[in-house]
Amino acid sequence: MGVLEVIEAIFGDLNLLSHTPVDPFPSAYSLTFDTSNASLTTCQTTASTPAAVKDLCGAEVDLTGNPANPLYAGHNDNDMLYVGSMAKLFGMYVAFELKSRVEKQAKKMIANGLSTTTAGWENKVYDELKKAWKPKLDAKFPSLPSGMPNFAQILKLSTTGDASFPVQKTAADIDRIGENGTPEGAYGDWMKSMMRWSNNEAAGKCIFPLSYPYINGVLGSAGFFTANKGLWLSGDFRGNDWVTGPGNKGGQPLASRFASAQGRTLAMSPGQMSEGA
Repeated sequence: MGVLEVIEAIFGDLNLLSHTPVDPFPSAYSLTFDTSNASLTTCQTTASTPAAVKDLCGAEVDLTGNPANPLYAGHNDNDMLYVGSMAKLFGMYVAFELKSRVEKQAKKMIANGLSTTTAGWENKVYDELKKAWKPKLDAKFPSLPSGMPNFAQILKLSTTGDASFPVQKTAADIDRIGENGTPEGAYGDWMKSMMRWSNNEAAGKCIFPLSYPYINGVLGSAGFFTANKGLWLSGDFRGNDWVTGPGNKGGQPLASRFASAQGRTLAMSPGQMSEGA
């Protein structure tokens, strides 16, 4: 390699780092609800009074006309409880957040001179994110095991920096596997099995590579988990909990009445921990 090539290689790499890496977490969307509407409150109270439903959790939001402060009424709406397979939605949301952020980082680096002609160029994008993100993920949950998304397993990057979830299977393949079959293909296929069939093994293959620090960091930063209440995920539906051992010690406490009603304080069983407000 000649002198000019060496200089270009050195300064080319420095140029790639001339921007601030994309932040791992979204910002919370600020939204204030109007809880003063008597009609909506009366409707909610009437609907939630019967004995058969009085212990359930629910809420109504009136978005008619795209109001700045939507009407809102809730019933037991701040209780933490085990929500079962509904928590698979959390993993889906976080995967799309990750996709958006990795794509933004890739496009920035390509614009700053990153060549996409060499096999494995994507690793430079992932390496930059790992270096920038790890301290932030570790700082979010210092008392819990660290983790980092498995970028290469979750995403595929085009030479223009566009990110996608890799797929190898057809819709017919997904339906053949169904709820209890063994997931096949790649990450995008597992997402479909998780959401279309609630396949637990597929859910695990989607959730675990995201890592619990990233999942819960996104949920908290986005405003879905605050003051120890909200959306939280610390198990992958197949036995891989954030904290190894029985009882899923990485979980959040349930509301006392749900701890009694559901027969658990944190989780249904190892690998199936998820709470929702």
